[in-house]
Amino acid sequence: MTRDPRRIIALSGFVLGLTALILQFLISMGAWLDQGDTILPSLVRFFSYFTILTNSVIVLIYLGAVTRGQRWLAPFRSPRTRATAAACITLVMGFYYFFLAGTWQPEGLFLIADVALHYATPLLFLIWFAGFNRTGTLKWEQALPMLTAPFFYLAWVLLRGAVTGEYPYPVLNASQLGYTSVAINVLMLLIVLVTLSLTAIAVDRSLLSKKSN
Repeated sequence: MTRDPRRIIALSGFVLGLTALILQFLISMGAWLDQGDTILPSLVRFFSYFTILTNSVIVLIYLGAVTRGQRWLAPFRSPRTRATAAACITLVMGFYYFFLAGTWQPEGLFLIADVALHYATPLLFLIWFAGFNRTGTLKWEQALPMLTAPFFYLAWVLLRGAVTGEYPYPVLNASQLGYTSVAINVLMLLIVLVTLSLTAIAVDRSLLSKKSN
């Protein structure tokens, strides 16, 4: 029986992503609770990281790819959802590498989770997306709608930060930078995301050029 590499990578990505998320959850929650935080605020803090949310979506995309029939997973089988995830996880990897990696020195389990969520899972998903998920159905004008989820994420973390004074990333810290600087940072992030979204659409549309040859 011929093994389907698309399914093998999806299963591997699902296991890797879920394991990394569980590990990060356990060590982060443990650290915050040891510092005296309570469960609910710690849960909200955990799911306020774009890295966590994007990796969670990718796990659900993999789950939708390796299972059949579950209607609640239908949105995660959408080409646009998968392209959006590809753009977002590329941002996660690039932003972490260039701006955050040098700001701390994780060790032990924190290092394992750090590498898994910021490098291993993004690279594996991009290979899976580009190699096995080109449909030729995405259109250029879908790049802006692909920003919907990231836009609501930014609105949420800024609103939460205004109330709690806590921001998941330094570039969004309005308490320290001021709202003008944060607005500029947000605009730059959205421009980068538009570029990455167009790139993901171009990858999907590359199937069209193959069909026309």
